[in-house]
Amino acid sequence: MTQLFFGVRTRNLTEPAREGRPARVTTHEFISIRVHDQDTGEIKDLRPRYDEMNYSPTGFEWGYSGSGPHQLAYAILRERMLARKEDFGKEKARLLMYDYTREVIAELPKERFELTEGQIDTWLAGQQAIRTVVENAIRPKSDPVPSERVKTRTLRT
Repeated sequence: MTQLFFGVRTRNLTEPAREGRPARVTTHEFISIRVHDQDTGEIKDLRPRYDEMNYSPTGFEWGYSGSGPHQLAYAILRERMLARKEDFGKEKARLLMYDYTREVIAELPKERFELTEGQIDTWLAGQQAIRTVVENAIRPKSDPVPSERVKTRTLRT
């Protein structure tokens, strides 16, 4: 599955004239976030995933850092992790959503954006690389990798 995430903000919609009423411009704002499966051509709304994490009562937003952008970051990361069939996707998405919001979602243009799965996966790979470097840097040289540790018990005589 090749995914493309895109968002569009629409303002000032023109309502057509109706019986005895002239056309008018409304100042409502509509936000649409969609996921396009480029392999099948299917386009669907991105689920906010409020059942897993309800961070924003007003829905998705982007172009700054706040509750709406955090909800969008979580939903995008979670959707990618589901597509990649990753273990612990909910937990990973929660841990990474703040950084993703700050580094990606807050920087998106206000009116329209597109994010490819390649861009998202590259960001995720960079986060994993950073975590590995940090873990290796803080682990004492004499401390073996956790999987190599052997539990021992000292017996008192």
